[in-house]
Amino acid sequence: MLAYSEQERGIESGCKVGDSVHGNLSFGVDPFFYFETHCKIPGIPPLIYEWRVDSIEQDTTPYILSNDGRMYIRDESQRSHRSVRGTHPSLIKPDQCPEFVLFCSGLGTEPSHKLLR
Repeated sequence: MLAYSEQERGIESGCKVGDSVHGNLSFGVDPFFYFETHCKIPGIPPLIYEWRVDSIEQDTTPYILSNDGRMYIRDESQRSHRSVRGTHPSLIKPDQCPEFVLFCSGLGTEPSHKLLR
């Protein structure tokens, strides 16, 4: 599976296209910057894959005030999730940023530059 990052941090200097790297990854769902801009750059490989969503969990970790007192962050000591049937707006609290974990299986189709809707 091909992927990319707009951030260089955490990637060893000297890496080039095609090198293998390892680490923890988070994938964006419908990342606007890719399908509106990046996919139009000559030579950019197709990175849109088709998936089947097998199950969904909502992050229910409580928020706490950050050490500097400027924002709320998830309390990592109380990390928790709950199984949900979808990402319906009724699951979203207006004062909190919703986070969902989607457990998916790739459909084995070739990646595309365009959204498949």
